[in-house]
Amino acid sequence: MAAHSVMVPVARPTPAPVIPALVARHAGDAAFYWQQHDASLGAPLVGLPQLLEYGRLLDAHLDGLRVAGDAGWAAALGELKRWNGAPEMFVATLLALDSPACGDRLASVWAIAGVRPERTLRGLVSALAWHADPAPALVWLRHWLMHATGVPVPLQVACWKALALRDLEDAECQRFAALLPGALAAPDAHLRAAACRFAGVWDAGLLPAMLQDSEAAVRAEAAIGILGASARAAGAGALPHPEGRMRAVEALWLACHALAQSLPTLSGWLRHRAEHRLTRWVRELAMSAPLGHPGVARLLEMLPPRLALWFVLHHADACYLPWVEQRMADPAVARFAGWVWSMVTGVGLQGQGWVHPPKKDDGSDTAVDARDAGLPEPDAARIAAAGIRLPAHVPHLMGKPLEGEHARGVLRNGPQALRWVAARHLDLPTDTAQPFSPRAPALRQWQWMDSALG
Repeated sequence: MAAHSVMVPVARPTPAPVIPALVARHAGDAAFYWQQHDASLGAPLVGLPQLLEYGRLLDAHLDGLRVAGDAGWAAALGELKRWNGAPEMFVATLLALDSPACGDRLASVWAIAGVRPERTLRGLVSALAWHADPAPALVWLRHWLMHATGVPVPLQVACWKALALRDLEDAECQRFAALLPGALAAPDAHLRAAACRFAGVWDAGLLPAMLQDSEAAVRAEAAIGILGASARAAGAGALPHPEGRMRAVEALWLACHALAQSLPTLSGWLRHRAEHRLTRWVRELAMSAPLGHPGVARLLEMLPPRLALWFVLHHADACYLPWVEQRMADPAVARFAGWVWSMVTGVGLQGQGWVHPPKKDDGSDTAVDARDAGLPEPDAARIAAAGIRLPAHVPHLMGKPLEGEHARGVLRNGPQALRWVAARHLDLPTDTAQPFSPRAPALRQWQWMDSALG
C-alpha cells in the first residue's frame, strides 16, 4: 500500500472537564436573572432594554448548564433541593424540558416542588410558558390535563396558568378548550380559578356563569377574564356588552374589598400571598372601573396606601392628582407617590428640583420600602404649590392622553409598570388574540409588538 494511502488515526480532542464551581455559578445566576425578570412586572426603573439584558444573561447561564450536561442538571436540581423556590424551579424545569430524559427529570422536579407548591408554582408556570417553541411543554401539558385524575391539583393549576400565557394554534387551543368545562367544575377552587385564566383568553363565553361561584378568588378570575376579553374585543372594533362588563366589574370590586378587609387578620406567607393576589386584582379593576365613578374614592381610602397608589397609576385618571400629593406626606409611600404623580403628569421631579436631597446611607431611612430603591424623595410642598392639573376622567400617562401613538410609545419605551397599561389602551388588529404579557421573555414581547403594532 502506498504511503500516502495509509490511514492515520486522528486524535479527537477530549471534552473540557466540568468545573463544579463554575457549573454551580451558572445554576445560581440563572435563577437570579429569572428572578430579576419576574420581579420587574411593577418596577418603576426597569424597561425593555433591561429585560433584554436580563434575558441575554439568563440564556448565557442556561447554555452553560446545558453544555455541562448531567453535571448542569445535577447543579440545577441541587439548587432546587436547597432553596425550594420559584427561581430554582424555573431553571430546573426548563432544563428538564430540554432533555431527552424529560419525563424522569420532570418527575424529579415535581417530587421536590410538590412538597411546597405555593413557593415554586410561579417558576413552574413561567418555565412551561417560556420557550418560543411550545412543542416540548405542550406534550406534557396535554398529558397532565388529559390524565388529570392522577395528577396533583397544583400541577394542573400550573398547566392552566401556563396555557393562558401561550399563543396557541387554533387546533391546539380547541384541544385544551374541550377540557375546560371539567376544570371549571372541579371541586378545588384553585383549579377553577386557574381554568378561568385560560378561558379568559380563549373561551370567555364560559365565564359569566363562574361569577356565581362560591369562592371569591374564582369570581375574581372570571371577572378578570371577562374584562380582558371585552377590552380586546373593543380594541378590535367589536360592539361591547355593557351589562356583562359591569357585572364583572362589580364582582371584581367586591372581591378586592373583601380581600383588602381581611389583610389585617393575616400574617406571614398567607399575608404575602394575599397581597400578591390583591395587587393583581387591583390592577385589573383599575383598568376596568368607569372613569369618574364615585366609588373609586371610597376604594382608595379602604386599600392599603401603596395598593391605592397602584390603583391610581393603572386607572390613570388625573383627577386623583391631589389625592396622590397628599400621600407624599406619608414617609412609607412618599417616594412611590412622587413617582406615580410624575408618571401621570409627565413632569420629572428631579428636573424641576422638586425633590429633597438624598439622605445618608446610614441605615436611618427605615421607612423607605425596598421597592422604592432609586426613587427620589419628593418635595410635597413644592409639588402642591405648582398646582399642575390635567383634564379629569381622561386616562393620562406621561402627561398625555393614553391613546394612539402615545400609547405605542409608552409600550415600547416606558418602564415595566406602565407598559401593560399602555397595551390595554391600544386598538389592535382582530387577529391579535393573545394579550400582551410583561411576563413573557423580552424577545417575545418585541415580536408581539412587531406583530400587533406593525
